[in-house]
Amino acid sequence: MAISTIAAGTEEPADGARIVKQRCVACHDQKKLLSFAARHPSDERAARWERFLPGHYLQKAEERAAVINWLKDNAGP
Repeated sequence: MAISTIAAGTEEPADGARIVKQRCVACHDQKKLLSFAARHPSDERAARWERFLPGHYLQKAEERAAVINWLKDNAGP
């Protein structure tokens, strides 16, 4: 009998790259998405995305945070 150390019902943490690939790139070109993300000064980006994403199919705070981190890491300076 195998014993699992993973608690039942535990979900993996949100992965920004996976969410973008599954949900964002279904409608948006990834290159254009990153270009759009880079239009604003880097210190303002997270706040702008946090205001925008809840009304754009990312209601869960954990998913938004993961996507915002992915955008910050990949949109350039």
